[in-house]
Amino acid sequence: MTSPQDRKIRLVLAEDNSLVRLLLSRAIETTDDIEVVAEASTGHEAVEAACRLKPDLVLMDISLPGLDGVAATRQIRELCPEVRVVGLSMHTDMAETMKKAGAIDCLDKGMPNNKLAEAIRACVVNSADC
Repeated sequence: MTSPQDRKIRLVLAEDNSLVRLLLSRAIETTDDIEVVAEASTGHEAVEAACRLKPDLVLMDISLPGLDGVAATRQIRELCPEVRVVGLSMHTDMAETMKKAGAIDCLDKGMPNNKLAEAIRACVVNSADC
């Protein structure tokens, strides 16, 4: 039987900029223990993917078209509360807004790839310290 530590972290990546999404996805996929199970370019797509796939984590851009990342986070937490959400933004002043919406943290979009992977792991293992 596989323990939770032996399986890959399943992640939904929500980012509206296709180039940024591609770069983040490639960076995450270089790890052995994290896999992107779905990508979303809108808040509605993020909510649908999160509730359908039940990933370990949704990495949520705050500035998404239509349903923004804050509103999408609220919906995910309401519809599928077992799914953790971490905000992703270049605007670090949005961290408290994302946390009030139900995100466990908000990461800086410009952080180095190795730090991003470390933060994802920390958020899955211990949601209080990511």
